[in-house]
Amino acid sequence: MSDAAVDQRVGLVIGCEGVGKSQFCKQLQAFCAPSTPPRTFFATLPTFGLELVKVAPPTMPPFSLREVGGTFVPLWQKSFKDCRFIVYLIDVSNVSQVAASLGELAELLLEPVAARKPLLILLTKTDAPCRVPRAEFSLLVHEEDLAASFPKLAIIETSALTHQNFDEILQWMGRNMD
Repeated sequence: MSDAAVDQRVGLVIGCEGVGKSQFCKQLQAFCAPSTPPRTFFATLPTFGLELVKVAPPTMPPFSLREVGGTFVPLWQKSFKDCRFIVYLIDVSNVSQVAASLGELAELLLEPVAARKPLLILLTKTDAPCRVPRAEFSLLVHEEDLAASFPKLAIIETSALTHQNFDEILQWMGRNMD
């Protein structure tokens, strides 16, 4: 597949500062490259602007993830129309940041273009010993109401370091890429 075709297949990765967007993208890229030796951690810096990561899963056509830095929340809406799906990360190991992330999620869901896109909410850093439990998160976001209002919504727990649910995440991306 040509680079131009890959560029047509773009998912948007967003979230507040420090939720693990860069780590997730790099780990997913490495997970899909069998020749890459597994790493427990990639050194990352905060993303100031946009970062494009090409992902080539062995069982589906390659695609790109466009990560928008957490400091660029006001620019998220400019990226909605050019993506096939949106991945929104929430760090469940940081209780105070969960509240901020939920506020930004509410704003995201009010954007008409974003509300029509498939949305994957990734609950990150689930390997941390102290975190918001999944059941409590479901109550916080009124998950049943969200699912009824946004049928293209999915919520998946993950850890970039352990690759928890990466296969499920890739399947969701593949289903929502075309």
